[in-house]
Amino acid sequence: MKNTELLKKLCTAIGVSGSEEKVRDIILAEVEKIENTEVKISNLGDIIVLKKGELTPKKKLMISAHMDEVGLMVNDILEDGSLKFILIGGVNAEVLLSKRVYVNENTLGVIGGKPVHLMSADEKEKVVPIKELSIDIGALNKEDAEKYVSVGDVINFEPVFEADGSKITAKSLDDRIGCYLLLETMKENLPFDTYFVFTTREEVGAIGAAAVSPLIDPDFCISVEGTVAGDVLGKEGAEACTTLGKGIAVSLKDRGTLYDPKLIKLAFKLCKENGIKIQPRALSAGSTDAMYMHKTKNGARAMGLSVPTRYIHSPISMCFTEDIEAAERFLPIIISEILTDD
Repeated sequence: MKNTELLKKLCTAIGVSGSEEKVRDIILAEVEKIENTEVKISNLGDIIVLKKGELTPKKKLMISAHMDEVGLMVNDILEDGSLKFILIGGVNAEVLLSKRVYVNENTLGVIGGKPVHLMSADEKEKVVPIKELSIDIGALNKEDAEKYVSVGDVINFEPVFEADGSKITAKSLDDRIGCYLLLETMKENLPFDTYFVFTTREEVGAIGAAAVSPLIDPDFCISVEGTVAGDVLGKEGAEACTTLGKGIAVSLKDRGTLYDPKLIKLAFKLCKENGIKIQPRALSAGSTDAMYMHKTKNGARAMGLSVPTRYIHSPISMCFTEDIEAAERFLPIIISEILTDD
């Protein structure tokens, strides 16, 4: 893997949907170091980078990764000083209990529920619903809590990142992996002009992609993600969606996009020729920025490229460095091939 420290910076930055500023600052600082780039920022804070090559292709390629991550938001402060919350993005209640979180980045809290000693036998067998969870910041009462937090404050999971050479466990690998891959690919000597876009608010409906795609009007688009890997508890093949260690994952279909069959076949062909591990993203759950990129004006032929990642949309997830390395090798190859064969 080329730059573990850069991925660490990205993963430990706070960037819940709608509050992507810290992530954007890291990306802009990296882009400044890269020659032959032109940068624009949308009203929502999306970053549009045109990386100039030696040639201007007949058609446009837009590659995206989203800066935001799932999180929570304070929607009530109770009389005892505890905080109630709503979800930002798709988060299941079962991954929340007893997790450390930060309100407004600096007020530490713990997501709590009824103690196990006070639960009935039936309650112990069930996932505690979100409506019965609250965040404890150690406040004495509502008045005390209001010194530190307010309704509408964004709540993020504890920043965590560990790399041991073969695997990475971290917060927000979905989709800081994608942001990392776009930055590293931009540093390559690409032959053609290529648009790299870092979007906002993907986790709440790909809002950033919907806003900026018409500005570029691409003919081809690639969404780069950290995607679901369900290869645990004996799950294999299509049942697992993707598997760690089997290389990059190419999407066939999801809830927002039917990916281009010719680009899918091209990806498998190029990986075979270059000795890069590749697998299909075998299930159609979820969606990506491609749901809007591929519908602009005349339409764009879409590819979904992902790094398999366990436990996405939770406080901590896991991926293998070898799969990231496969994506690092593949992206410059597919860019050149798409724009040569236009």
